[in-house]
Amino acid sequence: MVADVDVPRPPLDELPVEERRPAAALPVAERRRTERDLLAHYLDRLRARDIEPPAGASVERGIRLGILHGFYLWGITQMVHPSVTRAMLERMGTAAADHDAFSSVQV
Repeated sequence: MVADVDVPRPPLDELPVEERRPAAALPVAERRRTERDLLAHYLDRLRARDIEPPAGASVERGIRLGILHGFYLWGITQMVHPSVTRAMLERMGTAAADHDAFSSVQV
């Protein structure tokens, strides 16, 4: 169930990549509450696999660009139930605003 809308969900491997990201996968309040912990966990998991994670500003810029990418993809999505698309656009748009994502690109 997405955004308290009862629509059938496809298997995880058939979901768009953006829906697997916290900005889209979590309701706004939950994302706001947990995203720093999720990011820290993700970076720790990279280090545990001997992968040097990006640092500081590049992490923040990567997050902003990823949010914009997801916002764009959900904006052009047509083959998904409209209630799901609306929920994803609300989540991605709110994340874009929360992270001032448009400041990362020249528009």
